[in-house]
Amino acid sequence: MSSIIQDVYYEVFIRLPVESLLLCRSVCKSWVSIISSPAFVKYHLDFNSKNTPRLIYQNPERNFCISSSKSEKDVGCPSFKDPSCDIDLLGSCNGLVCLRFGYNGGLLCVWNPATRQCSKIPRSPNGVPKPEINNTYAFGYDYKIGDYRLLIARESSVDVYTLGLGSWENNDDGDILLQDGSGVVLYDPEHPSAIKQISHGSNAVDKHNYVESLISPNSCTFK
Repeated sequence: MSSIIQDVYYEVFIRLPVESLLLCRSVCKSWVSIISSPAFVKYHLDFNSKNTPRLIYQNPERNFCISSSKSEKDVGCPSFKDPSCDIDLLGSCNGLVCLRFGYNGGLLCVWNPATRQCSKIPRSPNGVPKPEINNTYAFGYDYKIGDYRLLIARESSVDVYTLGLGSWENNDDGDILLQDGSGVVLYDPEHPSAIKQISHGSNAVDKHNYVESLISPNSCTFK
């Protein structure tokens, strides 16, 4: 495929919603190659980020909705064992949404509502945060390492889960800067009160900024 034709496809594809792009992948191998490329995923994300602002939130029926000034869409919810459990929306970044389910000691997952892909986060080696303690959560993109991270700030330590690595670590001696859907999250162990844009305990923020994307919660890329 010539670079000119590929550029034309790019300009058409970036204007399509994720649902349409997933259908386009079944047309031919060349389209799969374009839509699946990391360069296109980023291009599509950047284009959508400049469009009409959107919010994601949970409706009274316990499903999640994505709304803009022009429309509102019910995108459902990840399917787990107990549909009646409480669900906290901990953060949203680049089309990935971090959720906490109240049952089973607080199951955590990262979900892409547009592609319906979902990845469960294993329990921290330090165990499940106690609900009676005012722990703090943050989810966003760490430009320093090029990966998505979940922070759980406890009374005496900070647990950090890196999505692409699929592993937890303790962070007691270094600052962490994340970009989330609402701005910047900063954790400085010397000044823990300076944490910004954090969801506190079970009182998670009701609404988060949202942008549709092809990013996979399983690999942080499109698969």
